[in-house]
Amino acid sequence: MPAPYNGPAPAQYPSPQPVAAYPQPYPAPQAAYPAPAAAQPFQAPPAALQPVPQQVEEVTEAPAAKQQARTGRLKPGSPAAPTGGVPKPVLYGLAGYALLMTILALYGLFMKSGDVPPDHPLSIIPDNFGEFDNAQRKKGAAVIRGKIDGPLPPNQVAQLNGTIEVGGLEIVPLRIEKRTLDLMTVDAKGTKQPAGSTASTLVMRVKVKNNTDLALCPFDPAFSRKGSRDDQPVTRVVVGTEPFAGGPLVWPMSKAGSRQFEKEQERDAEPLKPGETREYTVCATTKPELIPAIKKNGDKIMWRVQVRRGPVAYNGKSVPVTAIFGVEFSRADIQNF
Repeated sequence: MPAPYNGPAPAQYPSPQPVAAYPQPYPAPQAAYPAPAAAQPFQAPPAALQPVPQQVEEVTEAPAAKQQARTGRLKPGSPAAPTGGVPKPVLYGLAGYALLMTILALYGLFMKSGDVPPDHPLSIIPDNFGEFDNAQRKKGAAVIRGKIDGPLPPNQVAQLNGTIEVGGLEIVPLRIEKRTLDLMTVDAKGTKQPAGSTASTLVMRVKVKNNTDLALCPFDPAFSRKGSRDDQPVTRVVVGTEPFAGGPLVWPMSKAGSRQFEKEQERDAEPLKPGETREYTVCATTKPELIPAIKKNGDKIMWRVQVRRGPVAYNGKSVPVTAIFGVEFSRADIQNF
């Protein structure tokens, strides 16, 4: 048996003091949480936002520069502003896009439906763009098929002083003359300014009676806008077989609310009321090739004019449309030629 241990007694392991204060760890984190307060430098983001006012100043200056540039382009023929404004290619592109949408509309709706109105295709061209409101004051679906420059039906063609009835309109072409044009512009506030004169072209006086139950503007600056290689308006003078598309007007204008018109077209913006009769002026393009073409080959001329007419019913809806009417004449019928 081993001898008993006679050395010094082992020291008692001291009780850990933290254990006695065991509940204290819970309050301890509370003392630790305020420590991040010393890390308040993270409030630096407000200082990083200081450049923002500089950006705001740049934004507020941009519209002013843009307005100044666009104001400088109100006069027709003035050079494009170096910055800001609406470049002429953009305006022409918009007009070309509108024409493209009209052409696409030729195949848009009725190619997928057999429920076709009995009207001739060239009497139900979609009224989907223009300066003035259409007969319904809202955009409608496309309801046309066929070629824009296709043959017109007999009831949509007349000679001078003949009568054309289409879409609730009674149209009588009164006379055609050759003269210069006096163009005007009017802004959104109604302020009118001369926009210069043009070379001689053809001007037709037309009497229109509104037999529909809706007020409408039969003629629109968009219908008589200047044509280009990429934008061929529906309205055109066809000399023999050579078409001269468009008219003399800039459309759309670079400044919202502005429009251009010939001096005799000032009232075109006033809707023609149901039962009302009024005379209108239609102007041909001012391209210099038109008059020489008439002198050379003016025995057979057709003036094809786009006009806003009464809407048509389709699939239970009233759809706003336009039409084309034609006026047959010759060089001998032109006054002052």
